[in-house]
Amino acid sequence: MRVTICESIWYRHNKDGHYVMWFQPTFSLILAAALLYVTFVYLKQQSARERRIKTQRDLPREQLLAHHYTSFVEVENKLWAATAEGARTANWDTARIEFRSAELQLVRKYVRGLQEDFAIGNRIFAVVIGHSAEVKMLRQLEWQRIKIEFPYYVWHRLICFRLWMGQVSPGELRRLTEIVATLAYEVRSMLNVFERGGNVDFVEYLVRKS
Repeated sequence: MRVTICESIWYRHNKDGHYVMWFQPTFSLILAAALLYVTFVYLKQQSARERRIKTQRDLPREQLLAHHYTSFVEVENKLWAATAEGARTANWDTARIEFRSAELQLVRKYVRGLQEDFAIGNRIFAVVIGHSAEVKMLRQLEWQRIKIEFPYYVWHRLICFRLWMGQVSPGELRRLTEIVATLAYEVRSMLNVFERGGNVDFVEYLVRKS
């Protein structure tokens, strides 16, 4: 129905000759605005990338790779200590516990760290995929990336919702950590393969400039 109405209006306007000149400039303005927005986003991303490369220039490699996920045990111990003794059940992993603002802030900071870890690993993974010459290897890497990326976003959104509700589930937090740790392991394994193959410069590029 909408298409029929639009077509009838378009043809009627053509016959009248009053609205044809209105439609064309409007479409041009929309297209120009879209192009400006895409250009703005691209320039913003490039600027952020240049700033990141500049700040990472002198940092040790371990700080440039995923590392926040390694503090999960410390975070979990603090949550356990802050939990009332009566709430410490055998079903700790499946429990949904309401914490004070201090503990919620601790978890939010840890989740932001996991988000940074994932962004680092995903960025390096994407560059490696882009440099893959073999189609079979390209498909394997892309499938591996999807198997990590999809559950990450599911669990990340779920945990953010829990935090918005003022709750924390240690089991869900552990699951998100395991996903990020898997990505970190895959990335480190690829870097080790490249280094053993004598591609040290490429590894430095991946870590510092990708």
